[in-house]
Amino acid sequence: VSGGEDEIQQLQKALLDYLDENTETDASLVFSRKFYVAQWFRDTTMETEKAIKSQKDEDSSEGTHHAKDFSRKFYVAQWFRDTTMETEKAIKSQKDEDSSEGTHHAKDVETTGQIMHRAESRKKFLRSIIKTAPSQFSTLKMNSDTVDYEDACLIVRYLASMRPFAQSFDIYLTQ
Repeated sequence: VSGGEDEIQQLQKALLDYLDENTETDASLVFSRKFYVAQWFRDTTMETEKAIKSQKDEDSSEGTHHAKDFSRKFYVAQWFRDTTMETEKAIKSQKDEDSSEGTHHAKDVETTGQIMHRAESRKKFLRSIIKTAPSQFSTLKMNSDTVDYEDACLIVRYLASMRPFAQSFDIYLTQ
């Protein structure tokens, strides 16, 4: 996991801490917190599916020789959506199988594996947040003393700018 991904997860954590801290003064923040957690979980799932789809597109362009490999990878991706406990083992075994097929294909699989590994760690983080009871929020707080309203607004704007829709709109404006 790269430093940039750790940064996003830290920002998500800081925003959740801010929301948790202020739920007593504004009850609507409870719903905002649930919305953000659900949205981030959905984004993580979509990122994984997109990586598998791009892997499928590359495999189909290489010919039908790799069609059987793709179906295995797609099955692994679907399984990853439902259960994330054994994903790392599946990806590692998939990488081992694909390593004999050439360096270009192995690099693509490694990239897909990295994306899936990052998604796995994000899902673990979000599940730990979901499982936390409201009375336990105070034990999870890390940097909540340093996040105020303005910082929370900046965090929300930054995280929103990382979403695909915001990026596609920027691309549209540059055309």
